[in-house]
Amino acid sequence: MREGLYHKIGLLLVILLGVLVDYAQGWLELGMSVPVAGAVCAYIVIMEIGSSLENICKINPDLMPDKLTALFGAKGSEDDE
Repeated sequence: MREGLYHKIGLLLVILLGVLVDYAQGWLELGMSVPVAGAVCAYIVIMEIGSSLENICKINPDLMPDKLTALFGAKGSEDDE
């Protein structure tokens, strides 16, 4: 549980860093603006979807189509053995 809590706190800190970088881009005037916070949040959402699919595959591997499982890199119970 402690490891998961540290992981979630780390993700929140990465989001905060992305927000700070977005804010700093307004002050630095680099000639371009990259939405760092949005990209970080999108990555985290995709990572959590993959984790949820992994858990679904462990519960019942027949629920997930092979193409969707391969897309997110989720592993079923057959891969764990």
